[in-house]
Amino acid sequence: MRENQSIAISCRGVHKHFGDRTRVQALRGVDFEARLGSLRSLLARAVVARHTLLSVITGLLDPSGRRGGIVREQRWRLPANQRILFRRENVGFVFQQFNLLPALTAAENAASR
Repeated sequence: MRENQSIAISCRGVHKHFGDRTRVQALRGVDFEARLGSLRSLLARAVVARHTLLSVITGLLDPSGRRGGIVREQRWRLPANQRILFRRENVGFVFQQFNLLPALTAAENAASR
C-alpha cells in the first residue's frame, strides 16, 4: 500500500469565519492529517477552534476556504442528505460530557444520537 493511500483525513489551509459585518475568524489556514486506524488529538487554545475544525471535517459546516477534505473527498460539495449518510456510516464522536437527556432511559438516549 502506498503511503498516501492510508490517509483518512487531509485538510490543507482550511479557513472558517462567522459573520459578515462583525467577522470572527475561527480557523486560519489549518492543516490536519490523520491516517487510517490512527488516534489523533486536537489541541487548540480555544474550544471553538477544535469544534469548528471537526464540524468542517465531517461536513456539518462548510469551510470559508475550500481546500482539504475527508477520505480524499470534499464533503462540502455533497448535498446535505449525502453528508448525513456519510456521517452516519463513517464518523464517530467521543464527547467529554455525556449530554444525556434526563427524561430518557439509557437505551433511548443512545438511540436518539
